[in-house]
Amino acid sequence: MYERIGQLEAENADLRKKVRRYNRGSWVLGILLLLVWGVPFVLGVTAALSQ
Repeated sequence: MYERIGQLEAENADLRKKVRRYNRGSWVLGILLLLVWGVPFVLGVTAALSQ
């Protein structure tokens, strides 16, 4: 039982390291996605309001 808990904690720490490594990349991806989705959305809203 205790061995299993230790194994899970080790895996968890490994995952955290990976997440930290990918965090910056995911920030950039998130911003890019926001721009890609946000720009057409804003343009659509302004076009709808201006009519």
